[in-house]
Amino acid sequence: MLRLIVISLLVGINGILPVPSCAQEIDLTVANQIKDRPRLQKGKRADNLKAHDKFSFETIARNLGSISTLVHDEDTKYLTADKESGRIWQLIDRNKDGRIETKRALAHRFDKPTGLAIDGNRVFVADQNAVWVFDDLQPPQILAGLRQSNSNGKRHILRLSSDKTTLFLGLTTKDQTVKILSIDINTGQATLVSEASTSQNLIAFGHPNQTSPWVVLENSFGANLSNLIEIDPSHSLNGVAIPRYKDGKNSVFNNHIYLSRHASEGFDILATPMNLDQVNGLTKVVLSGFLSPTKRSAWGSPAALLFDNHGLIIADEFNGDLYRLRAKDIEQKISENENTDIQADDIQEPQKDVTSGMRVSTMRGSLIGPASRIGKGSSITKGSNLSEDYKSLAEEVKESEEKK
Repeated sequence: MLRLIVISLLVGINGILPVPSCAQEIDLTVANQIKDRPRLQKGKRADNLKAHDKFSFETIARNLGSISTLVHDEDTKYLTADKESGRIWQLIDRNKDGRIETKRALAHRFDKPTGLAIDGNRVFVADQNAVWVFDDLQPPQILAGLRQSNSNGKRHILRLSSDKTTLFLGLTTKDQTVKILSIDINTGQATLVSEASTSQNLIAFGHPNQTSPWVVLENSFGANLSNLIEIDPSHSLNGVAIPRYKDGKNSVFNNHIYLSRHASEGFDILATPMNLDQVNGLTKVVLSGFLSPTKRSAWGSPAALLFDNHGLIIADEFNGDLYRLRAKDIEQKISENENTDIQADDIQEPQKDVTSGMRVSTMRGSLIGPASRIGKGSSITKGSNLSEDYKSLAEEVKESEEKK
C-alpha cells in the first residue's frame, strides 16, 4: 500500500528536516473517516489560510471568476480563464516581483474555456467546441474542432511543449477514455499520444516534455497514463504543478509534485516527493485553512496550480482569487498590513476589435465568424488515425468558404 503522510516540514536541499510532534498522518489510499464532502459557501476568509513554515503567503489577484486554468509567458504576462463567463483575463506583473499590478479582459469570450497556452503574442484556448488560436486583437480561428471528438465536455486541457512546437490536448470521452493528443501549432496536424480506459475524468497536466506531460485524474496521478499512482476516491485531486528551478534559492520546491486536494478532511495543497516518477517520501501539507472548524463547509476551493520564477501560484476557483507561496529564504514575508491587491483603477475594460470597431467581448466560442466555423472535416474521431484525417486550419477555412 502506498502510504502518504502529512508532515509540517518540507524536504530541504540538505535532506529531510526533523518531524514535529504535531505532525498529522494521512494515507491517501484509505477512505476518509468523514463521509460527507464539505459544501462550498460564500464568505471569504483568506486570513484563515496557513502556509507551511518554509513559505510566505500572499493574495496576488482577486475577482477573476470561476478560474479553470492559468498560464504565463515566463516573463510578466499571465492568463486565466473564467469558465462561467467565458472571459480570458490578462494579468501583468510590471515590476517582475511576482505581484500583479494590472488586469484586463481580452476582447473575445469563449464557451466554458478550460484550457490555455501562450506562445509570445499567440494565445491558445480550448473551450466546449474547439481549440482556438488568436494573436492579440485578431479574431480567434480554429486550430482543432472538438464537436465530433466524443468528449464529455468537462475539461479540455492544454499545455505547450518545451520547444513550443507542439500543443498537448487532453480530454475525457463519453465512453470513459482519457486521451492525450499532440497538435502541431503551425499546421494543425494532430496525433494520438496515449489513451487509457478509466472512470476518472482528466483534471490537469503537469510540466510538459517532448513526448507527454504529467497527468492528474480525479483519483490518480503520474508521469503518463500507463504509470498512475492510485488514491482513494474520497480524496479528489483538482490541480497539479511541477517545479523546475535551476537556482539554489528556489530549489526548496524541487523534487516534489504539488497537488490541490478536495476531501472531507482537507481542502489543501500537498507536496509529494518524487524520484524517477515514483513517490519517494512523505507527503506534506503546504497550504491549508479552506475548511470551517467543523469541516462541514469550505469557503474556498483550491484548484489550478502554476509555478513561475517567484514560487507557486494557487487558484481559488470558487472565489476567483490567486494566492502565492514563496520560499522564505528568497524574500522577506510581506507584512499583514501591506496592500497587494489589484486596485480598481488598474482594471481595464474589454478592448474593441480594431478591424471593425465593434465590441466583440460578448461573442461565444464557435460563433465568432465564418472562418472559424466547426465542420466535420476537422473532427477528432475515436480510434482514427488522427494524423491522416485531421485537417489544418487553412483547409477548414477553405472548405468553409466553398460551402457558402
